[in-house]
Amino acid sequence: ALLFGALHVGGQFMQSQVNISSHLVDILQAIILFSLAANFLAQLKIRFPWSAKPSGVTPAPSVAPPQASPPEGGGPAQPEPQPTA
Repeated sequence: ALLFGALHVGGQFMQSQVNISSHLVDILQAIILFSLAANFLAQLKIRFPWSAKPSGVTPAPSVAPPQASPPEGGGPAQPEPQPTA
Protein backbone atom coordinates (compact mmCIF):
# COMPACT_ATOMS: atom_id res chain seq x y z
CA ALA A 1 0.00 0.00 0.00
CA LEU A 2 2.92 2.30 0.71
CA LEU A 3 4.31 1.82 -2.80
CA PHE A 4 0.98 2.61 -4.46
CA GLY A 5 0.54 5.68 -2.24
CA ALA A 6 4.00 6.93 -3.15
CA LEU A 7 3.33 6.36 -6.84
CA HIS A 8 0.01 8.20 -6.61
CA VAL A 9 1.44 11.21 -4.76
CA GLY A 10 4.52 11.28 -6.98
CA GLY A 11 2.32 11.21 -10.08
CA GLN A 12 0.25 14.12 -8.80
CA PHE A 13 3.44 16.08 -8.03
CA MET A 14 4.81 15.44 -11.52
CA GLN A 15 1.53 16.58 -13.09
CA SER A 16 1.27 19.80 -11.07
CA GLN A 17 4.88 20.92 -10.71
CA VAL A 18 6.55 19.68 -13.88
CA ASN A 19 3.48 19.84 -16.17
CA ILE A 20 3.78 16.23 -17.31
CA SER A 21 0.77 14.65 -18.98
CA SER A 22 -1.27 12.24 -16.88
CA HIS A 23 -0.82 9.60 -19.58
CA LEU A 24 2.96 9.81 -19.27
CA VAL A 25 2.66 9.50 -15.49
CA ASP A 26 0.56 6.36 -15.93
CA ILE A 27 3.17 4.90 -18.30
CA LEU A 28 5.99 5.65 -15.86
CA GLN A 29 4.06 4.05 -13.03
CA ALA A 30 3.41 0.96 -15.15
CA ILE A 31 7.10 0.65 -16.03
CA ILE A 32 8.03 0.89 -12.35
CA LEU A 33 5.49 -1.76 -11.39
CA PHE A 34 6.50 -4.12 -14.21
CA SER A 35 10.18 -3.82 -13.32
CA LEU A 36 9.44 -4.56 -9.66
CA ALA A 37 7.29 -7.54 -10.62
CA ALA A 38 9.98 -8.87 -12.96
CA ASN A 39 12.59 -8.55 -10.22
CA PHE A 40 10.28 -10.33 -7.80
CA LEU A 41 9.66 -13.19 -10.23
CA ALA A 42 13.38 -13.50 -10.91
CA GLN A 43 14.01 -13.78 -7.19
CA LEU A 44 11.47 -16.59 -6.98
CA LYS A 45 13.13 -18.22 -10.02
CA ILE A 46 9.81 -18.91 -11.68
CA ARG A 47 10.24 -20.45 -15.11
CA PHE A 48 7.61 -19.87 -17.74
CA PRO A 49 6.64 -22.71 -20.11
CA TRP A 50 7.82 -20.86 -23.19
CA SER A 51 11.29 -20.28 -21.71
CA ALA A 52 11.85 -23.74 -20.23
CA LYS A 53 14.28 -26.10 -21.91
CA PRO A 54 13.40 -29.79 -22.00
CA SER A 55 15.66 -31.82 -19.75
CA GLY A 56 17.97 -34.40 -21.24
CA VAL A 57 17.84 -32.92 -24.74
CA THR A 58 20.95 -31.34 -26.15
CA PRO A 59 20.14 -28.23 -28.19
CA ALA A 60 21.21 -28.21 -31.82
CA PRO A 61 24.23 -26.06 -32.63
CA SER A 62 23.28 -22.62 -33.81
CA VAL A 63 26.35 -22.24 -36.04
CA ALA A 64 26.46 -23.95 -39.43
CA PRO A 65 29.55 -26.06 -40.17
CA PRO A 66 32.17 -24.31 -42.29
CA GLN A 67 31.86 -24.76 -46.03
CA ALA A 68 34.76 -26.02 -48.14
CA SER A 69 36.61 -23.24 -49.92
CA PRO A 70 36.75 -23.36 -53.75
CA PRO A 71 39.94 -24.71 -55.31
CA GLU A 72 42.59 -22.27 -56.41
CA GLY A 73 41.87 -22.83 -60.08
CA GLY A 74 38.50 -21.14 -59.71
CA GLY A 75 36.55 -24.20 -60.83
CA PRO A 76 33.69 -25.83 -58.94
CA ALA A 77 34.54 -27.24 -55.51
CA GLN A 78 34.84 -31.01 -55.28
CA PRO A 79 33.22 -32.66 -52.29
CA GLU A 80 35.65 -34.02 -49.74
CA PRO A 81 35.69 -37.82 -49.44
CA GLN A 82 33.95 -39.12 -46.33
CA PRO A 83 35.95 -41.54 -44.17
CA THR A 84 34.45 -44.98 -43.90
CA ALA A 85 34.44 -46.88 -40.66
